[in-house]
Amino acid sequence: MKILHTADIHLGELAGPIINGENARLIDTVKCMTAIENEALKNDVDVILIAGDLFHRSKLWADEMLKEITIASNWLRRLSGIAPTVLMFGTANHDNIKAFENIRKMDIPNLTIATEPNLFKIMTNSGLVQIATVPGLGKGHYRTLFPGMDMEDENKAMSEALGNVILGLGVEANPSIPLILMSHYTVTGCELENGEHVYLNSDIIIPTATLAASNYDLVCLGHIHKAQSIPNCSRPVYYSGPPNAITFNEEDQDKGFWIHCLDKEFGKGSTHTARFIKTPSREFFTLHLDNNEVEGFILNGSECNVTVPPEVINKIVRVIYSCSSELNKQFSKKSLEKLIYDMGAFYVSEIRPEKIITTIDKNAMSENDSVEDNLLLWLDKQPIQESDTGKVIELSKPMIAQVSASLPTGKISGLFEPLKLEVKNYRSYLGEEFDFTKVNFATVNGPNGIGKSSFFMDAIADCLYEEPREGELTGWISNSEDIKSGAITFEFLMGQDKWRVVRTRAKSGKTTLALQKWNKDKWEDHSGDRKDQTQEKILNLLGMDAMTFKSCALIMQDNYGIFLEADKTDRMQVLSNILGLSIYDKLHVLAKEELKNENRKILKIKDDIQDIDTKLKEKDIQEDNLKNSLEEKAIVSSSISENEKKLEEFKKQSEKLKITQMRSMDLTDKIKSSRESSFSKELERDKLQVELDRAKKIVDQEDMILAKIAEYEEAKTNITLLNARVPLLIQAREKMYLYTKETMQIYKKMTSNKNEISNLERSLDLKEFLQNKVVELDELEEKLMKLNKDREEVQELSQKERVLRLDIERLQDSLQSKTSRIIEQISVYENKVKLISNSNCPIENPTCNFLKDALEAKEKLPELKKELNNISSEELEKARVEYGDINEQLMKFDFSLEEYNTIENKVQELRRKKEELLSLSGKEELLNNYLKQQEELRKNSEELQEKKEKLEVQIKDLEADSKDLEELEEAMPRLEHWYKGKDELPAAKQVLVSDSKRIEALKSEIFNLTYEIDNLQKEKTELIKIIDELRLVDSDINSSEMILRSLRTQLTNIEIAIGIAQSKLNEFSEMQDIRESKVLKLSALANNAKAIEILAKAFSIDGIPFQIARSVVAELSAQSNEILSQMTGGKMSIEFKMDKVLKNKKEINALEIWINDYQRGTMPYLSRSGGQKVKAALSVAFALADLKANRAGIKLGMMFIDEPPFLDTEGVQAYCDALELMHTRYPEMRVVAISHDPTMKARFPQEIEVIDAGESGSKILFN
Repeated sequence: MKILHTADIHLGELAGPIINGENARLIDTVKCMTAIENEALKNDVDVILIAGDLFHRSKLWADEMLKEITIASNWLRRLSGIAPTVLMFGTANHDNIKAFENIRKMDIPNLTIATEPNLFKIMTNSGLVQIATVPGLGKGHYRTLFPGMDMEDENKAMSEALGNVILGLGVEANPSIPLILMSHYTVTGCELENGEHVYLNSDIIIPTATLAASNYDLVCLGHIHKAQSIPNCSRPVYYSGPPNAITFNEEDQDKGFWIHCLDKEFGKGSTHTARFIKTPSREFFTLHLDNNEVEGFILNGSECNVTVPPEVINKIVRVIYSCSSELNKQFSKKSLEKLIYDMGAFYVSEIRPEKIITTIDKNAMSENDSVEDNLLLWLDKQPIQESDTGKVIELSKPMIAQVSASLPTGKISGLFEPLKLEVKNYRSYLGEEFDFTKVNFATVNGPNGIGKSSFFMDAIADCLYEEPREGELTGWISNSEDIKSGAITFEFLMGQDKWRVVRTRAKSGKTTLALQKWNKDKWEDHSGDRKDQTQEKILNLLGMDAMTFKSCALIMQDNYGIFLEADKTDRMQVLSNILGLSIYDKLHVLAKEELKNENRKILKIKDDIQDIDTKLKEKDIQEDNLKNSLEEKAIVSSSISENEKKLEEFKKQSEKLKITQMRSMDLTDKIKSSRESSFSKELERDKLQVELDRAKKIVDQEDMILAKIAEYEEAKTNITLLNARVPLLIQAREKMYLYTKETMQIYKKMTSNKNEISNLERSLDLKEFLQNKVVELDELEEKLMKLNKDREEVQELSQKERVLRLDIERLQDSLQSKTSRIIEQISVYENKVKLISNSNCPIENPTCNFLKDALEAKEKLPELKKELNNISSEELEKARVEYGDINEQLMKFDFSLEEYNTIENKVQELRRKKEELLSLSGKEELLNNYLKQQEELRKNSEELQEKKEKLEVQIKDLEADSKDLEELEEAMPRLEHWYKGKDELPAAKQVLVSDSKRIEALKSEIFNLTYEIDNLQKEKTELIKIIDELRLVDSDINSSEMILRSLRTQLTNIEIAIGIAQSKLNEFSEMQDIRESKVLKLSALANNAKAIEILAKAFSIDGIPFQIARSVVAELSAQSNEILSQMTGGKMSIEFKMDKVLKNKKEINALEIWINDYQRGTMPYLSRSGGQKVKAALSVAFALADLKANRAGIKLGMMFIDEPPFLDTEGVQAYCDALELMHTRYPEMRVVAISHDPTMKARFPQEIEVIDAGESGSKILFN
């Protein structure tokens, strides 16, 4: 018999690449499953066993679980088509019981599903096999049996219970049929996938002793992920491991399954062989890099192929490296990952350090470092002792954990790239959408107030954060009274994933917010249960709050120089906010609160110490009381000792009395026992004598017994013959019942027919009356048809008349509105043209926007007047003529609705009478049928009566035989009593022989017992005399004991007094200890308060946040100056200076920013010209964007900038220069600049225009 044994399939999505929308690791698992299927077919196996963990995750969304169930069920259907298949439940964190029930409901042929301990048989091509299944039930299954145990005892008890289940199933099995155990537990001595062995009771295990004591021919296990055979079990015990490797613990391990072979003879002489067949499992590879290899990679980059060996090809790879902290900062993991993929790796799981050799830099702190690391660096710079440092760190840990739990978790890296924005009823837009994927470097143009900033700035910010510039949440909804709500939808890429945010808001204040992710061909919802939870998910996804987003990616007019324009004392806080250091603010608040709590505790302990000092003044009084009580105790103790000696002598004599009494009682028991034994034997003798007498009686009646037996056997034969005729009687009675029932049914039918015949005859009498009524029906129907046609034509003309009336009203309103609008525009443009003569500006080359606007109005004025003259009312006149024609047609009709309704009602009444007349023709035929049926029923009734008469004769004969049968059955119990004597006769003869011998033996035993009782009675009489002599001792003992009780009571009272005194002194001693403890606790609390005070200072804006911000300033300065140098040809630079200033009588940190150029020297930002401020502001904004990308994990794929105010020609050129440099520096970034300056259009290859579409709202055009 061939048994295929596999387990731990772990079907599901594992961490790995996505290929064509599918998880590649899932595809690997399916390939291994297919390999198992192919080998099963190839090897012609007899049974297939799957020992648990078919699935990888038990808790999945419905669509994912449905997909995995589909794959699994198809595979199981194919396997069970090859051989009978057993699928066993594994563990609850992998297998889902509902998924197993769903598969069970599919009723797959040859598939057995086991979800609980069970024993069953399966027929295979090689014969029957017994399968015992013990699924991997959790501790909860057993815990109710062993309440209140510690973990080790619980594991031991549960393991024993598991062993009993396994042994119990084996005991129930048929020993002649092969028996296989399937289970999903750990066996003692097995080797885990990480190389460790299991020997202790660290979990529920199957002891090897259990398997050795069992009767299983083969044990097929799952749960352990390394394929192996377990020794010392006295039978074949195997783990198959998973067919596809799951984790790096399985690196360098063969993956596959077993095919076991058992011979046909089972038992001690049976033989077993096993063959392990490998599957195409995906392999794992760990790449280790030391300091030199990391340095070589940094120096040589992608040319350093020696760092990445060819073994990575088509494998899952992880990199574990060790290097110095300096090299770690230079180490580009992204570049190494790319190199590994270029070398042919299937998937790079992780690149992580094993050991970083850190050179401590006390001046270096980062917001990406942990709070603990930054706190250590800060403490190293403070004048505090090393012991205090440890205390501060210890106290900080619960604070950090508490605050961290309240913060959003998770950071997303990759490119943040806008894809699409769609708005509905948003400010000036009634409905518009825009595709950003076609935009690289574009300007947005259009007149002021048209909605450029609204769409390309506010709409994005409002969709993601909803912080409208008005401060009112409903402020972004269009102003029209007809509009009740608005919606914004923003789609974007985050790395490789496409997301969208959908926000709606009603003017009533109601809102919805949704976060969705594109998966294959549909959007999946990732929103929280509440709006604030969804907003938090959006913040976690973006890794940016609204201020950071507006500072780095969406630079709006009112936030253009947010950092440079901030007060120098506030810039540190602004920089802290951009760096996301809010955790330190929360820690600072928490530390101050903890400090208040510690101070309250200190004050409380001081009060307690003062109370204890007051109570300790009573100590001397209690010491004198204790001394007096001890002296009195010594005198009473001496008297007790003398009386105890006298009592001891009396007790010795009393003990002798007790021993003698016990011997007397023992003799009494022996006498009683001997008498009871003698009595028992006498009873047995008498009972045997009765049996002997009965046996003699039976033997004497031997001839009568044999005669009665013969009579019994003859009666039994006659009963058998008569019983055979009983079914005939039953059948005859059943026939009689059926004939009677059928007769009754015929009678009922004939009665019913008679009634129907009477009803039909009465109906046919009305036929002539109805024929006279329907004569005029045809004439009335023809008249009604003509009236109906006239009615339809009148209704059609009336409908046309109403439609034309509405069209005329609409055309009149439209014509009037269009004329008014053009007249109003002409008036506005004529007023603008008047400005030309009053402006005193050069008309040929205008420099101000107002003059440009007036010139444009002058050009458009003739066109508007022409358009006014061309307005036509032709369509309106045409509608009026058509309306008059229809009214004339309506007047021609002479249609009376009252006449129409009268004729229609009369026609309907005559039609009903006609239908009634037509139904009468069918009733004549029905009457004839009833008459024929009545005659047939009469004949059937007569035939049934003849059959009943014949059957009554047959029933009488059978009932006579039944009476003889009853008499014989009544005689049987009496004859059966004699028949039993057939077996009693030989037994009685045997009793005559055996009971005679036993009676003689019992007589001898009874005589001996009587002699023994006489001797015991004599000894007891002697002992009674001795007892009488010793009875006087008891009175002496009582007297001595009374004296002792009195003395001991006195001693007890003295000791109570001593105890009270000692208790008081102990209380004073405990008070002293408590006082010392409180003094120590007070010292500890003081140290804690000191440490917490240090923490409050560390977490304040002047502590760690200042140090982190200061560490960023150098990077920010370098990056800003690099960008500014490119923008100005090296002529300008920015200088960041750290300083301390007094504010509100307190010294605080400040960040000074100065702008330098070789012409004007050093000046503050606000003192610079517009062009210089633009360059400086853009360089800092871009540096902040780089800072956010490099240190916070998000690489920005968008830079949307609103046009800054107060730009001269130089400022405009600088603005364009900066954007071009940004586009060149970050080609993957979508750069969009909002402006209405026509001179900027030439600098941008793409142009977006916003226009006013009238009633349709603002619209966007893109070239």
